[in-house]
Amino acid sequence: MAGSPVRTLLLRVVGPALLLLAGLVVVGRTSAMIGNFGLGWDAHAYYVAWDGGLYDAAPGSLDAYNYSPLFAQVVWPLTFLPWPAFAAVFIGAALAGVAWLLRPLPAVVAVAGLMCCAFEIASGNVFWLLAVAAVLGTTRGAPWCAAAFTKVLPCVGPVWFVLRGEWRLLRGFVVTFVLLLAVSVISAPGLWQDWVRFLLDNGGSSPGLAFVPPLLVRLPVAAVLLVYAARTDRAWLLPVVMLLASPVVGTGNLALLAAIPRLVPRRTPTVPGHGRTAGRGRRVTA
Repeated sequence: MAGSPVRTLLLRVVGPALLLLAGLVVVGRTSAMIGNFGLGWDAHAYYVAWDGGLYDAAPGSLDAYNYSPLFAQVVWPLTFLPWPAFAAVFIGAALAGVAWLLRPLPAVVAVAGLMCCAFEIASGNVFWLLAVAAVLGTTRGAPWCAAAFTKVLPCVGPVWFVLRGEWRLLRGFVVTFVLLLAVSVISAPGLWQDWVRFLLDNGGSSPGLAFVPPLLVRLPVAAVLLVYAARTDRAWLLPVVMLLASPVVGTGNLALLAAIPRLVPRRTPTVPGHGRTAGRGRRVTA
């Protein structure tokens, strides 16, 4: 087939080489952050969140806590651990989650992808969790609550369900969301008022990568891409939409793209002598 050698070269050589180069850049930036702040610099905000007011620190400042009260309530029991153990839990979970997401890739490409996620892993942030939620959220509604109660705008799953008419999955998300919200609000109603006020007062105030367009530019693009992905059954575009919809785009957000290998449909073999595939392509979700 004409052009296939070029395509093979791009997929097997150029692509992995560029990914490895990007990974080296991320590793370098990660090393600098570790030198300045130590491992788990984002997770430390969760660790000390209850030491004062949850939302006293401004976004982007050291140890600023930006997520919903529910996330802080879930993490609270772990804060009784010594800090090194707490950091190990978050960093270890991030490493395991990213490794699982990249498992379908060839070993060399997976290692390069892991390097690209080094910043996320070392920081102890939760973008990897949102990536896992995106994978699981193609067949379940509840996983999208992980995005709804943390980063908020990247919670695109419910819109995906509406666009595709997947009402059972949407119902699963809504029921889970309402139950979790009710329990959290009943236990700490004042904190939810504080969080809403915090979001309204500080929306978009955290710094991100300088070359990334502002959220007001990215959101319409994300909306159009989400409609296209839903209508054409391209679930692998969900992480891209989530990245575009993130209020702040930084190096750690790249971990969202680690969900793509699990969402790309499997190749279906051709049945010998029949000239047709043995079955429909399926997303890699396990």
